[in-house]
Amino acid sequence: MSNKSFSNKYTLPSGNYWIGDPCYAIKDENWNNVIDETACFGCELKDVDFKLKVEDFPNWDNGFFMYNGKLCFAYGTAYGDGCYTDNFGRQYGVDAGLIGILPYDICDGNSMDGGNVIYFDKNFDVYCQNGKFYFGNIEINTSDDGEENEDEFFEDDLDDKDDFFDDDYEEDEI
Repeated sequence: MSNKSFSNKYTLPSGNYWIGDPCYAIKDENWNNVIDETACFGCELKDVDFKLKVEDFPNWDNGFFMYNGKLCFAYGTAYGDGCYTDNFGRQYGVDAGLIGILPYDICDGNSMDGGNVIYFDKNFDVYCQNGKFYFGNIEINTSDDGEENEDEFFEDDLDDKDDFFDDDYEEDEI
């Protein structure tokens, strides 16, 4: 799957941040408002059937939005829901198809188990490019999750169709 998409790029100030799917960090009772204000994190702006204009959503700037008065970021993963790992081995659970970053002091989610709290000691850039998320020196690659495992399965286990089909299999003649 090729996900040719680019978010805007911002520099955020140092501090404590929560990284993960924002559906975990934003209170359930506020979640629908955030979805409405961001055109479903930009997804509805890409769908021609909705006929929406970006100027109708001042709280969405191609990845960036305001929540509780502070700048936040969220963008769609390349393959939607799942569990993704950063370049330091930390895992991020995704249930809304998004990975984002919010200042930790504004997180009010009912369950923030799916992400990680990280302290940045200096200002850092945040953006997503082709399914790869960048939060300073942290990288989360959602664009190739699982591809290697699938290829290994087919190479190792399906080299010979006789190994795949059981003994009762009969080929249909065409």
